Amino acid sequence: MDRASADVGRRLPGLVPGPSHPYDRLGKMRLLDARLESVREWPFDAPSLVRFALYVALGLGSWLGAAAVERLLDFILN
Repeated sequence: MDRASADVGRRLPGLVPGPSHPYDRLGKMRLLDARLESVREWPFDAPSLVRFALYVALGLGSWLGAAAVERLLDFILN
């Protein structure tokens, strides 16, 4: 984040049109800083982890269900 702030500080005067008063640039840099801080860094959020767990549970549940049906049929037929 510090490296990004330094990079923005170098490039901001050329990117921001209008008066180059230091306070104007500082306010815009603070807004950009807040925007960058709000970006999630972790690619997996709670909904995607829950969805992954449900997909794993679906496969595991069908496998266990098939084993239970096999045992039940084996018990009934023998």
